[in-house]
Amino acid sequence: MKHLVFLALTMMVIAACGNKKETTASTVEAATEKPMEQETAFPSIIVDMKNESTVGDNYSINSVEPMGDYLTINVSYSGGCETHDWKLMTNGAMMKSLPPQMNITLWHDNNGDNCRGLITEDLTFDLTKIQAGESGTIILHLRNHDPKIVYIY
Repeated sequence: MKHLVFLALTMMVIAACGNKKETTASTVEAATEKPMEQETAFPSIIVDMKNESTVGDNYSINSVEPMGDYLTINVSYSGGCETHDWKLMTNGAMMKSLPPQMNITLWHDNNGDNCRGLITEDLTFDLTKIQAGESGTIILHLRNHDPKIVYIY
C-alpha cells in the first residue's frame, strides 16, 4: 500500500513538472511577441501633396539620427505646461538624382503653451511610407537642418 501511494505521488509530481514547462514556454512566447508590436508605435511621416512646408511654432533641431526605417530628431523648445504636437511631413516629390532626394519638414504645434521651460526631447518617426521599391537610398533634406540625411532601406 505504501508503494502504491508513493507511486501515485511520484506520478503527480512528474505530471505537474510537465505542465509547468508548457506554461513557461507559452509565457516566454507571449513575452517575445509584445516588443514587436511596440516597435511600430512611432508616427509615420505624412505624405501630403499640398504640404506647404511650414514649420509651425518655434523649435531648434539639436541632432538627427537615422536608424533603419526610423528617423530620430532631438529638438529643444520652450514650454512645459501643454502637450506639444509634432509631425514629420513631405509633399512626396522626389528630385531627379542618383540617389533620389526628398525635402522633409518637421512641424510643431505648441498648443498655446506660454511656459518658459526649456524642453529637450527625442522624436522618432517611421519612414517606410516614402520607400520606392524593395530597397534603396533616399537623401533627405530636413528643413532648418544641415547636413543632409541618408536613408537606406
